[in-house]
Parts: sequence; structure tokens; C-alpha cells
Amino acid sequence: MTVRLTVMTNMAKSLHPPPPDPDVRLTAETATTLVGEVRDDLGRWKWFLWYGNVFRALQTVGGIIMDLEKLHPGDEPSKPGPSS
Repeated sequence: MTVRLTVMTNMAKSLHPPPPDPDVRLTAETATTLVGEVRDDLGRWKWFLWYGNVFRALQTVGGIIMDLEKLHPGDEPSKPGPSS
């Protein structure tokens, strides 16, 4: 589990704000702030899980999902592949 969280955290480091889209009404400053929050929240999420605070981990995941939905509205999550 820790390896997967580390991979997600590393992926978040390469996350960049989307280009401006007038239909979304998301400013560049807001998008940059949301990306920073996602990066920070992934670190918190890992910490909460590591120390057994499942309730706060679930709250944090909810916040991450909401931030990502604001960044990319209308995107459908991809289906998970076969587990290894």
C-alpha cells in the first residue's frame, strides 16, 4: 500500500494546472492553488493511513476528489486494471 501511495504522491508532483477554459470558469490562480492542495493532501493522506487515522484519511480523500473534479469537470475516472 505504501508503494502505491508513494507513486500517487510522485504523480501529483508532476500535476500541472489545466489551460484556461472559459466554459469551466476556473482562473489560473485557482487552478494553481487546487493543484498545490492536492499535492499537500496526498502527503496528509499517507500520514493518516500510516498512523491508522482512517476517518481523517477518508475526509482527505474526499477533499482530493473534490479538488480534482474542480480541475477537470466532467472527466470520468478510469476503470482500475487487474490487481497484481
